[in-house]
Amino acid sequence: MTGAELKQLAGKDQQYQLFLEGHGHDADRQIGDNEAVTLKNGMHFYTVPPATFG
Repeated sequence: MTGAELKQLAGKDQQYQLFLEGHGHDADRQIGDNEAVTLKNGMHFYTVPPATFG
């Protein structure tokens, strides 16, 4: 599945950022809309809403 498909499945707006949670001391990784992800048991994702700075 792509990042865009995962956000759609979660019911999130496409402007949200999608992240794959790292395990242990591994850093979380942003998943791009066109990036393919092979889903595996135990993977955890989260989204971050768009922000306005200024």
